Amino acid sequence: MKEILRAIEKNYLKRGNPLGVKLDYTWAEKEKIPRIQDTILFTGLSYQLMPYTTSILDLMEKAGDKVDKVAFFSRFGFPKLPFILKKGSKHFYDALVAASRLLKKHGIEFGFLYEDEPYDGALFYEYGMDWLVDKNEKRIRDVFEKRNVKEVITISPHSYLMLKLVYDVDVEVKHILELVEVSKVKEDFALHEPCILLRKTNFGEKLRNSGAVLPEKNGRLTSCCGGPVELVYPELTAMI
Repeated sequence: MKEILRAIEKNYLKRGNPLGVKLDYTWAEKEKIPRIQDTILFTGLSYQLMPYTTSILDLMEKAGDKVDKVAFFSRFGFPKLPFILKKGSKHFYDALVAASRLLKKHGIEFGFLYEDEPYDGALFYEYGMDWLVDKNEKRIRDVFEKRNVKEVITISPHSYLMLKLVYDVDVEVKHILELVEVSKVKEDFALHEPCILLRKTNFGEKLRNSGAVLPEKNGRLTSCCGGPVELVYPELTAMI
């Protein structure tokens, strides 16, 4: 585990994200999202990194007991695996496009930071890497001040938590579900409430009144998806 965390730290310090990969902003360019706006859509890089994580874990699973997982990360690291196919990348980028269009449909004006967008730091917080949490907080604060950001609209529950409760940043933080009328959705839909929001904030009331079908365990008893520990304990995530 230590070697994996060291690889995450090294990647972040060198490339600004825990996987050390080059990110794609084509989706935002195609949506013609402006670069200059005091209200921004903040992805926290969560959706952009997920395809890489999924692909890396698939490789490790296929290798099985043939490789030492710690040695795999410490020897190769994430950025040294250019052959990795970004599994399901269209699905994750489609989610960003959908969020953008939903905000536009509600008449909300917003911008996007593109290559200046910082990582939200959620993994650092969840893995107890406090020195990187502090460093990332300063990076986020500096970017927001430089770009004159006043309001942030998050998509990821983890980004919301970090900006709302962990970091000391002088911006108004909203989750996208606070701004859109979920109750007006005509189709039936199921909702897995984000455990991190329901247990640490008072966010859940609107979700429960949205008309969605909820699982048997809901509210503060909602099940965890297992995502935060996926890189270091993939077997545990699979069990969850």
